[in-house]
Amino acid sequence: MAAYERSGRTFSGIWTVTGKAKGTEKFDWDGRKAMRTPVSGANPDGSTYRGELLLGVQDEYSAVEWQIGDDTTPGVGLLSDDFYAVAFGSDQCSVGVYNVLGGVLAGRFFQGEEQDDVPLAEVATPR
Repeated sequence: MAAYERSGRTFSGIWTVTGKAKGTEKFDWDGRKAMRTPVSGANPDGSTYRGELLLGVQDEYSAVEWQIGDDTTPGVGLLSDDFYAVAFGSDQCSVGVYNVLGGVLAGRFFQGEEQDDVPLAEVATPR
């Protein structure tokens, strides 16, 4: 799972595989068109990496693919204003972006299993 915040064209964020240790990452993107862009980051152990990030975009949701050395990692992403959430490890991941509004979670959810999938609206209210 990765979460990025946009400042201009630069997305900076954190990622984790285990939920315990986290890495950091940065890339440039306009948030609108598909592209391959350089990506750099730091692993949880402090070692650094560089590679490429493929961002395929359609209506604020995207297929994502990292190419770091000989390793390729697929995922799916969902852009909401200046926030980009990504689930990675498979092209069949699911990702959601939510706002907290008066104790209610309101947002969108996306499953990247099928090419014709689109983000779905979702609201969660406390019982």
